[in-house]
Amino acid sequence: MKSGRKAKRSYVADQVRIIAAGLGLDEQSTAAMTAGARLLPYAEGEIIQRVNTVPEEVGFITEGEAGMFARAEEGRNLPIGELGVGDYLGGTALTRQRMQVGVVALTDTTVIGVPRRAIEEVVRRDHRLARQIGDSVELRRKAASEALEEAALGLR
Repeated sequence: MKSGRKAKRSYVADQVRIIAAGLGLDEQSTAAMTAGARLLPYAEGEIIQRVNTVPEEVGFITEGEAGMFARAEEGRNLPIGELGVGDYLGGTALTRQRMQVGVVALTDTTVIGVPRRAIEEVVRRDHRLARQIGDSVELRRKAASEALEEAALGLR
């Protein structure tokens, strides 16, 4: 990817179109997402999303891989799954709830960050997407809870 400002904006716009098409969104939703979207590059090992924070945006992975983890009481990270191209993170931005799951880049990873206000506009028109994001948040919470229970029992 070229490093100039125009090249980055073009990359973001192209990736948002791909993301929106994959989610079955219309042109109006695509435009809303593109307007405030940002390119967020992460190096291998860098934290993409911290546990116990409220995300300001929903991130869509366009390159690389990331690992999800729960944080045990003693501070140990408990792996609970992986995310790759096409996956998203930060769904709790919509509900303004703290993240129970952290995300770390397993490889150099590129994320397109879409601000909360843009995603809110999209889900107002597309309730299916709201349900999909909600289901994803619940599955990740459940995985985090199970990992923490196993750690408390000494199984992890």
